[in-house]
Amino acid sequence: MSTINKICLYAGRGHYPSSWKKCNGKDGVPKLDPIKVYDDDYSAIHYYCGINDDEYAAEPFLGQILTFAGSFVPQDWVLCDGRLLSINEYSAVFALIGTTYGGDGMRTFGIPKIPNIPNPKDPKGNPIRYIFCVRGMFPM
Repeated sequence: MSTINKICLYAGRGHYPSSWKKCNGKDGVPKLDPIKVYDDDYSAIHYYCGINDDEYAAEPFLGQILTFAGSFVPQDWVLCDGRLLSINEYSAVFALIGTTYGGDGMRTFGIPKIPNIPNPKDPKGNPIRYIFCVRGMFPM
């Protein structure tokens, strides 16, 4: 029987770590509806479950998306705010998502834009934000 050791969002188009399974309600994993960035299925961001002992659990995968409640953005991550990134600087991420979320495909590509989640428990009113991994392991 599989053990789910984490659930996260992933933006890679068909490239996801082999130890992960899409959260589609099959094979003992929960069913979680994807987040639609635009009004199409192609740009949807799906939830994935880490199955069994993921030997790489300590290092994030390129294109992995997490929620983050801090008032800063961790190193090697960017906010999911729809920004454009340089293909030259982030070529591995571009190889995963292309221009699915914007950009000209020659010099730039876009990161998904996912709205913040209000955090009523934070005394300063900082929201819970989605962050996107731009430096990490390439999924195999």
